[in-house]
Amino acid sequence: MQKAVLEYLTEYPLENVTITKIIKDALSYRIAKEPILKRHELFGLSMHCPTCDRMDIAHFQYCPDCGQSIAWWKEDN
Repeated sequence: MQKAVLEYLTEYPLENVTITKIIKDALSYRIAKEPILKRHELFGLSMHCPTCDRMDIAHFQYCPDCGQSIAWWKEDN
């Protein structure tokens, strides 16, 4: 549903541009994104948030720093 609302707001923005941006930003964090696997010199491999790049989010459903929803599964589109 979040994707549908984002597409609708993109096509038919509200008159108040600021509110449209706030709604789009809030919904974009609800759409789960796959974590990024990175190698660190000192810590080895770790999972990073795809939005804010926070390190070691392996046990979180949402990033503790930015609130991005994390997809620990591959979405089939």
